[in-house]
Amino acid sequence: MPSQRRRIMTPTATPHGCAAALGRSSNRGFSLIELMVVLVIIGILAGVVGFNLVGAGERARIQATKTQMSACASGVTLYRSHYAEFPPDGEAGMQALVDENLVEPGAIIDTWDQPMFFTSQSEVADWEIWSSGPDREWQTEDDIVHRPGGQG
Repeated sequence: MPSQRRRIMTPTATPHGCAAALGRSSNRGFSLIELMVVLVIIGILAGVVGFNLVGAGERARIQATKTQMSACASGVTLYRSHYAEFPPDGEAGMQALVDENLVEPGAIIDTWDQPMFFTSQSEVADWEIWSSGPDREWQTEDDIVHRPGGQG
């Protein structure tokens, strides 16, 4: 009589693996609900990141222009101490700072490629340096102003 072998069925030895032994389907995948939840989370994260990045380039340009204005302000101070007067008003005053080697030529152009403006006719301070700002229009609310002592 041939010997019969008994096969012991354990959860890992079932034809469909552990999933079948535990009463679950062997189809692997995600349900529509799970996919929707993941997509909603990705959408929320993209919205938060996008919101924080929008305008970051413009804020960086404004800060770079303010830094350039600080360099020009040092040039104005040196010009006044050397000549006992302010440079001429307007773009000519800014060009005078370049001509006297007090600032680099690129320092008198803002980050929107517009010339900056100097005035000693300010009602608020001894002098001011102006940039037309992001809209490139003078005397609008986005103009950037630098005054002595870094006020602006």
